[in-house]
Amino acid sequence: VYTALLDTLVLYDHHVEHLTQDRKFTPAQLQRLGYRSFPSTRFEQQNVVDVLLSKFTEEQLTSVPGFEKPRREPIELAGGGTVDPTEVRICGCDGILLPQRDADGKTLALVLRRDVPDPKPDNTDTRKASRYLPFTSYDDSGAAASVGVHVPLHDPTTRKAIRVIEGIIKADTATE
Repeated sequence: VYTALLDTLVLYDHHVEHLTQDRKFTPAQLQRLGYRSFPSTRFEQQNVVDVLLSKFTEEQLTSVPGFEKPRREPIELAGGGTVDPTEVRICGCDGILLPQRDADGKTLALVLRRDVPDPKPDNTDTRKASRYLPFTSYDDSGAAASVGVHVPLHDPTTRKAIRVIEGIIKADTATE
């Protein structure tokens, strides 16, 4: 599901700019690493879910952290109309989705690097105060994520050392 999700998404220009200028990745590296932007509008989010529902069942999708099927009243949209909140939806906020991989390069989970961290410095919920969050639906009505060890994409025949580095972007940068 995560591979299909990442194949459906793009990396917005402002994220490319941040990652190439501040983090020194090339556009080719960003494409290979699979970094993608979380869809910023409800319309884009629903389009992504619709594409995924053409490949997976509702049960398959909602069993994966980051997707949910809530049971709520219809949501009124500012421009008119409503959104059926009982439809499968993707959970998250504006930011960059970072694949967390195993040693074989398989995407095990996603981490969301939020564009703007929680502005409340006195927030006692450390998950909400962090810039990096697991891509999950735990706070709502879907599957909860667990974040483990990330192994950057690599050629196992040329790497002879193991480095312990905090953070997916830093680990990917050190390996590229």
